[in-house]
Amino acid sequence: MVRTAKSGDKRSGRTKTALETKLLPQLNEAQPVRALTLDANDWARVKTLHLLTTKPTMYIANVAEDGLR
Repeated sequence: MVRTAKSGDKRSGRTKTALETKLLPQLNEAQPVRALTLDANDWARVKTLHLLTTKPTMYIANVAEDGLR
């Protein structure tokens, strides 16, 4: 994100900085990004980052059939 902001597109840098202010506190608290409420434009930018915390989570447990009752 920082490299793009320094590359010369001033408007892009401001947008990414605004997005960073939303994402960084969430990530610093070890919370998934998918829990944030963002508008469609912000989600489009977040998807380009390919963060694992934007992906859905599935929990799977290996239990014996006896444990299902």
